[in-house]
Amino acid sequence: MPYQPPYFILKQSVVARAKKAVLLPMKRSRADLISLRCHAALEALRRGKGWFGAAEAMTRVLLLTGCLSDSGYGRLDKETMASAQRAIARVLDAGKRSGRWCLDDSTYRQFADVVNLHDSQLHVVPLLAYDAANGRLGRMFRALRSEQPVGCEAGARQA
Repeated sequence: MPYQPPYFILKQSVVARAKKAVLLPMKRSRADLISLRCHAALEALRRGKGWFGAAEAMTRVLLLTGCLSDSGYGRLDKETMASAQRAIARVLDAGKRSGRWCLDDSTYRQFADVVNLHDSQLHVVPLLAYDAANGRLGRMFRALRSEQPVGCEAGARQA
């Protein structure tokens, strides 16, 4: 019978592997799935076939990409970020008023650049950093619901 190490040694090796895994980028299949969903939402909005969830997905991608960029993963300058935020706010307002969820050509190009940067981030950002940024984004959305201002920087200090 082959040698069986004691249970606590097996458990330690599993824990060690799990700790190392969060320092690597997410699995390609997961990154590709996230990317596909983002591109599908963007394309639906471009074709005028969008819905609230697609606009919300673009908002989340924009904010997450900005948080990751602020953490040193990719470059999304402040003016591009501010311009995209204004554009998605207009899309959300117009969609809520009219029920038509769409992007004009310039907004589409702007968000295509953001989604492409997000795609590249998915393949290089350590899972730990991605999950931390996603957590900060969740805190931002919860703060908006409770009307307490908080940003990526504030969320980073809390983490």
